[in-house]
Amino acid sequence: MDDEQVTASLAPPEATGVEDIDAALQAVHEADPADRVEALEQAHERLRDILNDG
Repeated sequence: MDDEQVTASLAPPEATGVEDIDAALQAVHEADPADRVEALEQAHERLRDILNDG
């Protein structure tokens, strides 16, 4: 494990985006079937934002 992996493993979830990722995926899971495409698109945008910010 390199230094970056160790730092990420020690960082609180909010610092790594884990809570945001979980919330985005949970929203897709909870969406009505008719709304899942839109929920997936929103989750995709949110995940892209998390990755670009990190």
